[in-house]
Amino acid sequence: MSVVPKCDETGCTDNAIKVNSRCRFCKLSFCWSHFENETSHPCLTASHPETNRDGFEFEKEPEVSEILRYLDVHAIKHEVESIFPGHICNYVGKPQIWQELPRLCGNYNYHIVLGFADGQRWAMRIRLKQKKYLPPQALTASLESEIATARALEDAGCAVPRTWERPKDSQLSKSLAYFYQEFVPQGDCTIYTLWTEPFNQQTKIFIRNYAKFMIGLEKVHFNQMGSLTLTEDGDVTVGPFIEKRTTIDNPPYFLGPFRTAKEAYLAIIDVRLQQTLNRSRYKPSRELLHYLVLLEVRSLVSNCAELDKGPWYVRHNEDDTNCIRVTSGGAITGIIDWKWATLTSKGGAFAAPFCFPDDKYSEGLNALGVRELALIEAYRDLGRPELADLVRTGRKYHRLFDVLFRECVTLTTLNALRRAFLGLPDGKQGLPQTLKEWIQVAKQNYSTDEHLETMLARSEEFVKNSNQSAMYSEHWGLK
Repeated sequence: MSVVPKCDETGCTDNAIKVNSRCRFCKLSFCWSHFENETSHPCLTASHPETNRDGFEFEKEPEVSEILRYLDVHAIKHEVESIFPGHICNYVGKPQIWQELPRLCGNYNYHIVLGFADGQRWAMRIRLKQKKYLPPQALTASLESEIATARALEDAGCAVPRTWERPKDSQLSKSLAYFYQEFVPQGDCTIYTLWTEPFNQQTKIFIRNYAKFMIGLEKVHFNQMGSLTLTEDGDVTVGPFIEKRTTIDNPPYFLGPFRTAKEAYLAIIDVRLQQTLNRSRYKPSRELLHYLVLLEVRSLVSNCAELDKGPWYVRHNEDDTNCIRVTSGGAITGIIDWKWATLTSKGGAFAAPFCFPDDKYSEGLNALGVRELALIEAYRDLGRPELADLVRTGRKYHRLFDVLFRECVTLTTLNALRRAFLGLPDGKQGLPQTLKEWIQVAKQNYSTDEHLETMLARSEEFVKNSNQSAMYSEHWGLK
């Protein structure tokens, strides 16, 4: 089955491109041929363009109404009581209408709160299907990976919620993809404030407690690289490397497991290169840039010896600050939301969380911020100077994630990536000063690539035939 949307151009049967296929103005998805054809976009051609609905209703309906129909309160109570014998479930927080669901929804999950007579609470975590383009097999792989990761960390004594998969004899609709998890309250301190407010003693205490959490996480490591998953018997093992979107279009949809992190990243890069050549990944105006970026990342990864060294450790991979629940005293009550966790090198796992770098990071500077320096200090105080060194040298992993997985491609991120991998100091000296210059340098650096001439010819053809005017450059994302 197709795992990407079809092009919305009337009569077109092609798949939409895999990256940023949806126009942010008319909310339609387009293939390589039609994304930058202005006659295909009602937001440009209609006198009074009728765009699709924005907001929660557009993104979540009709799926939320279907979920409400599938939520059988009696079946849920029976199910959780069989999983948690001796405890009576006396509350299932099922909304009556879908408009009540936004407060229970994230980008990828719905949550139904369950209560027990003894005061304990669980969450029924239901994975979102709509607009995420994951076929059932890939969705199941993603769900099982989150369960397996939480279980492995729980077994190691880490502060994560206990997790239970769906019983094999479940009476609930098979259309629901879900599991159960202990409910971890947000706490009396909004973690967001710990790095939006000035650095203070409370933040320092939290960072020390985070270092203690990571020292516990160090116990969890494996001899293969990928994402954790469950065997048929419910044991934790290493499976394919799970991404937010399928890596490939056919089963098993994800790649791996691998022997090393380098092997994993190179395999993903090679798939992206081939998709670019096949006109299935990027819009025409950006594909040459992205192709060169992938060649650059491939070169840097290939020459990084650190990515050959196992064993492999768990990395959370979320930059959403709400995943860490903290008290006003800085104590961590739990870390949740492990859905995109993967294994990586020890350097990658112990690099600071994505939310620790300060504002200068977004400006392209790789110098460590005050919170990262506090984490280094905490590891040293706890007698783990080698983990402090991993924080100090961990910037390459942040930049790799930005460019390869978030696909945040700007002159700033590209120059910062190269400096981080090569150990170069911050500054612009010796690096391209414009994106156009970066492309010219990359064309020279990777001139021996066997497909570069094809990409150059396609780019020239696109520029020659493009009828776009300057007024549409912001619309197309060209600026």
